[in-house]
Amino acid sequence: MNHKMLFENNLLFEDSADYGGAGDAASVIGVGYQIFKDVIDNRPDIYVAGDKKMKGFKYPWDNKSYKHRGNWKEKTVTIYHGWNAGYIDTISAKFHVNYDYNGHAIGNIIIPKPVFNDAWLWSLEIDTIIKPESITYKTQNNPAIAAVRIIFDYYFFSGLRSVHRRKWVRLFANGHVTKGKTEKF
Repeated sequence: MNHKMLFENNLLFEDSADYGGAGDAASVIGVGYQIFKDVIDNRPDIYVAGDKKMKGFKYPWDNKSYKHRGNWKEKTVTIYHGWNAGYIDTISAKFHVNYDYNGHAIGNIIIPKPVFNDAWLWSLEIDTIIKPESITYKTQNNPAIAAVRIIFDYYFFSGLRSVHRRKWVRLFANGHVTKGKTEKF
């Protein structure tokens, strides 16, 4: 008896009816059609979801008096990740994260639409999360520095494969930036 898997509304059902060899061939054709349809439809190949900005500021110990200490500056940090989608092409996205800081507080974080490179037969979804850190950092010269961590989850898809990678960056209120290693899932 042949078993066929049926997808309906993103749910998987098993059909144990015996359809013979012709049913198996029809299943293969149906899967091939779905892959082809997904490749040529009008969905964007690169889609960004999640947090795009953080209004307001993160202060050391959430003490708003740090807003008036130090001179405010603007900074831009670049985050890039790509996936080699075969021998001839790479699908990638490059973000330019803009933010303000004054040596103690950090805020007004904006993540504009990324610069991207599309790859044939691949799509990319990126989820961004902006997380103000509850820890207050310190250096020898500065005992109160707030920080924000931004997480970028990259989901690369093709008709036959999917890959998940995570990158993160920690922005400190003194202008220092720490970029984490790429995590594989």
